[in-house]
Amino acid sequence: MEVVKITRDQWGSEFSGHTFFSLYGLPDRTHLGVMAAKAFGLNYGQHAENLFVSSTLAKGNVVNVDPGRSTVTWEVATAPDPRIKILDIISASEFPGRGGEIIELVIDASYVRKNMLLLTAGAFNAPMLRVVEDVKPHSVEGYVVRLQVQDGNPQSYVRTDYIEPNNYLVDASTSTPNELNYDYAGLSFGGKECYESTFGQVSRGVKFTDRFLRLEKKAAESGRTPDEGYDFLGRTYKSAVSQGYVLLPGKPGEDPSVVERGVFVTEVERALLERIMLDKELLMRFGRYERGIDPVSNTEYTVAPGWHQWVRNGEYRPHPGDLTLDTIEEIINSKFLLTRDFPDRKIVLRMGTGMLRLWNQWIQDKASASPFTVVDSSLAYEMASTIFHQKSLTFGFQFTGYRAVNGTTFLVAYDPMKDDQRFYQEKVPGTNLPVESFCIDILDFGSAGESVPGAMSDSNIMMVQDPSAHEHYWVSGVYDPVTGAINDGGTTQNASKECQVRIQSTCGLLVVNPDRIGRFELQIQ
Repeated sequence: MEVVKITRDQWGSEFSGHTFFSLYGLPDRTHLGVMAAKAFGLNYGQHAENLFVSSTLAKGNVVNVDPGRSTVTWEVATAPDPRIKILDIISASEFPGRGGEIIELVIDASYVRKNMLLLTAGAFNAPMLRVVEDVKPHSVEGYVVRLQVQDGNPQSYVRTDYIEPNNYLVDASTSTPNELNYDYAGLSFGGKECYESTFGQVSRGVKFTDRFLRLEKKAAESGRTPDEGYDFLGRTYKSAVSQGYVLLPGKPGEDPSVVERGVFVTEVERALLERIMLDKELLMRFGRYERGIDPVSNTEYTVAPGWHQWVRNGEYRPHPGDLTLDTIEEIINSKFLLTRDFPDRKIVLRMGTGMLRLWNQWIQDKASASPFTVVDSSLAYEMASTIFHQKSLTFGFQFTGYRAVNGTTFLVAYDPMKDDQRFYQEKVPGTNLPVESFCIDILDFGSAGESVPGAMSDSNIMMVQDPSAHEHYWVSGVYDPVTGAINDGGTTQNASKECQVRIQSTCGLLVVNPDRIGRFELQIQ
């Protein structure tokens, strides 16, 4: 997506005072939201400005809800867990199971049946336990299971500490008679986690007075910049209507005056769209789940949970500053141990400048300690062409990837907003960087693998929106934003001498499966 600025001298005098309407008729403005998301959520390789807008709306990772709805619900299947928790011991000797003794325990699983074989906490150096009859409800809680040691040696037993409460038995296998068998073991099905979220509206607008519009019309006809501008979002604009931008779906041609495709937006619309995208970005980062009633309109307003609230339901790891590369590797690989459907183990770690420096040092330390490091490779330095010396060299930052055990690959992505002290104001003592600059976000451990009503992709991170609630329009009375005042005896809907442009949209961050996101968060005491 490219943003090409078009000025009056590039258009030519034939556009005159009709420049806005001439370009306004360019192809479909109904998809302007997606085009604006691409324009103002730019990707630089793995790096992205307005990260969540870039990862969702700009890539088509959206959930479109039916008109008028403010809630979206979905279900996520949970994997079957073979573990069975021990709640209590009813009977067991000093050497549980020796000599064919029956062990009686209280467990939390109702599906356990005769002839199942269960592992204990000492799996590699203790025998399994055979279920001798179907479980029965316990008088207090849980289910009573009767067990025998699965071992041909009558002296075999399991240690008492392996079957103490809060330990786990594991549904390992089954053992049934070799002939005339009518028994079968039970089966544990995975459950479902139900989620509900919402989304809200964001709105921005600008008003112009009749004096400004008269100056603007005169400037448009003369092909020069207006003498008077307007302040908006902290910047002063000199031209609002007759100068603007063309959003192109691809790269622009050699001649910038050729605008055969794309969508024209005025200067002020561009500023509004840029601000609306920032509104969405910040709402998807910092929003907290909320439903309330607006005291003026007496209607409901809703806000979806943002990233910082969502991620606390995922692999959320706060730390006081003792995080290491080995810790990150260990925690992330532990997730893969319990998950079978992650064939592509490439994890993108999103961080700010502070964490990038630490990351580079970690990898440098790993590399320098390796006996296989090639000292004179391009990892260390490279030739640089300069006017000062034929053999100039460059050296320094930065390592952007690391290959860990079992095929896990960490890729580093820079998130510029983590360094933005306008939004993240708390600094790390002794530095000029925000605490957030030292935090790591993981948006996705893998595709969602679940179906959400209205979803346009299988991404785990999506934006939920109501497309029918998107509004983008001009409001005018006596003064038209381009042609000026009505002076031919025509009619107007109202006598207002102001002109306005408004943009309203909806958005909310939706994380399909919170178990597939993560964060390593530095916490300053």
